[in-house]
Amino acid sequence: CSSGFFMSHANALGFDTYGVELHRIESEYAIQHGCKILGETIDDIPNDLSFDVITLWDVLEHIPNPVEHLIALKQLLRPGGILFFQVPSSDSLAARVLRKDCKMFDGIEHVTLLSKKSLNVLLEKANFKLECLSTVIPETHCLSNLISYSEDLYTSKPNHQFANLLQISEEQILKNNLG
Repeated sequence: CSSGFFMSHANALGFDTYGVELHRIESEYAIQHGCKILGETIDDIPNDLSFDVITLWDVLEHIPNPVEHLIALKQLLRPGGILFFQVPSSDSLAARVLRKDCKMFDGIEHVTLLSKKSLNVLLEKANFKLECLSTVIPETHCLSNLISYSEDLYTSKPNHQFANLLQISEEQILKNNLG
């Protein structure tokens, strides 16, 4: 649940939320802001709890055994429950252009890389059905910084002078699921 931002927002809308967080500092911050943290991993979730919705914000790429993880989550969902997740896509335009310089390929934190095809295989193996897939982060700043020789592709202020050279808009990237 990281620092509990999404949980806090859902709580404010009247939802009853629970989270797990591996990192102590983020977990403590979430607790200080009213979030109910059940432990560090899904193994810490009591067997008598079940959920209508489970969210994973940038989690699956950090899991070395995502099929087993998703199967365990499936057991926690009530009938008709929904699993929502966000992951970086190895199909993204930034990943294709940046290749080894793309942060998703660090091999340290991101131990599972997901493309649209591998995501479908993963979900099928865990007995989930993909209902919706969309891109939400276009990463045009990385590409703009690449062609302007910025020191850091991700944290440098985007150099919009070169953005027009790409001849592709954020809207096109999002529409074509290239983010």
